[in-house]
Amino acid sequence: MIREFGHENNKLFVSISDISDQKIVKEYLEKCIQNADNIEIKQFKERSVKKLSLKSGDKVANNINNIYGTVGLSLRDITHHYCVTCKHVIEDCLEASNGIPTPEYDANEIFIKTEVGNVGTDKIYTPSHDLDFSAVRLVGNNIPISSRLRQRDGGLVNGGLFGRDMLLLPYNTLLYKWGAASGLTTGRYIGRREQIDQPPLFTIQSESPEVFAIGGDSGSLVCYSTNGFEIAAIILTGRLENDEDLFVGYKLKDALESCTMISPDIRECIRQH
Repeated sequence: MIREFGHENNKLFVSISDISDQKIVKEYLEKCIQNADNIEIKQFKERSVKKLSLKSGDKVANNINNIYGTVGLSLRDITHHYCVTCKHVIEDCLEASNGIPTPEYDANEIFIKTEVGNVGTDKIYTPSHDLDFSAVRLVGNNIPISSRLRQRDGGLVNGGLFGRDMLLLPYNTLLYKWGAASGLTTGRYIGRREQIDQPPLFTIQSESPEVFAIGGDSGSLVCYSTNGFEIAAIILTGRLENDEDLFVGYKLKDALESCTMISPDIRECIRQH
C-alpha cells in the first residue's frame, strides 16, 4: 500500500499505491506516530532518473579567459578517460603562443563543463602535426562517460564510425552536430578538399536558415543517420574564410588512428550498433 516516504520542501510525505486508501493509511499513521496530520499522503507516481554523463557537445574551457570549444568525443584506455577537441581550442583556451602544446603545458587549467559539474584535466596530447586535433586526459577514472552517440532529439544511442562501419559518405548527406555554443544544427556534405601530404577536409554547407556553427563550436562531432542508426563522421574545425555558410572538418577516423601515440590500447567511447 505504502510505496514511498520521505521529505521534500521541508515537509514529510507518504506515497501510496491507491489514493482511495488515504483514510486507511492516515488512521494507521495516527496509531504509530505523533503529529500524523503534518504528513502529506499522496498518490505514488513512478519517476525515472535521467543519468547525467560527459557527452558530445559539452564545453572545453578554462576558468580564466572565458574562451571555450566543444567536446567531440570521449576516449579511454585501461586506466584513463580522455576528451577530444581541436588543437586550436586548447591553444586559445591557454592563450598559447608557442604553437603545439606540450603534454604538460598548463593541462590543469583546462576543464570539461558537464551536467554533473566541471571535470579537471592533467595532460594534453597533440598526436598529429597534420590535424587540428588534441586530446586532454581527465582527472580520475570514475567519471560517468557516455558511450553512445547523441542523436538529433538529444537521446543517446548506439552507433558506428565512418571509415570503419560505413565507407561512403554520399554527396548532399544530411549532417548534424551538437556544439557547446549553438547546440543542435544541421548541414549538408557537399565535398572534400585534398592537400598534398595532409588528410582531406570535408566541406559542410549550412542548412538554411540556420548557420551550422558559430564561435565555440570547434571540436564538435559531426554525425549522420543511415539505415536506422547513427554514424560519427567528422570533427568540425571551423568556417571557411569569406564564406559564411561553408564549414570544414577532418575525418574522425584519421584522428583516432593517430591516438596510438597516446596509448596503444586507446579506443573511442562508441557503443557499436
